[in-house]
Amino acid sequence: MFHKRGIMTTSAASRPVTALLERYARQADDVARLLSGLPENAITQRAIPDKWSLSELLCHVRRVQQIFVSHRLEPLLATDQPELGLYDPDEDEDFEAMCGEPTLEVLAAYLDERRELIERLAALTPEQWDRAGHHPIYPQSDVHTLFEYVVHHEAHHVYQLFQRRALISRVPR
Repeated sequence: MFHKRGIMTTSAASRPVTALLERYARQADDVARLLSGLPENAITQRAIPDKWSLSELLCHVRRVQQIFVSHRLEPLLATDQPELGLYDPDEDEDFEAMCGEPTLEVLAAYLDERRELIERLAALTPEQWDRAGHHPIYPQSDVHTLFEYVVHHEAHHVYQLFQRRALISRVPR
């Protein structure tokens, strides 16, 4: 898993950036742990009516990770002051399609994409972390701020995964 290896940066990343990358890696470990040992039908059932299932929560955090790369990180690194749009999962056909895939396949892809993203972020220079764009809600929209948003956003959903898992069966250690 991620946190046991530690995050090695090739850039002059600050301690807070390194800590943030390590936290993001640990959260992926939590996602995998909270989904472990359950059959597909338990993972896809909604433990709380009208709220996402464990599988849907996984698909959401994976899509947000993908959106961060394609709609935030790449434009910020490639273009000066790009316009950054909003993301609405209710309007995301890729999210809907992903929800139809087997959960273990989605989890494996999420973990692979996470590993690649952490390696990519760990290699950024301090100047790259400071590259900024224009976001309709967040006026301070540099790589670091938007990445920290993703980390906190995912932490909220990891908590929801924990809650839903505890309703279904014992939470694994």
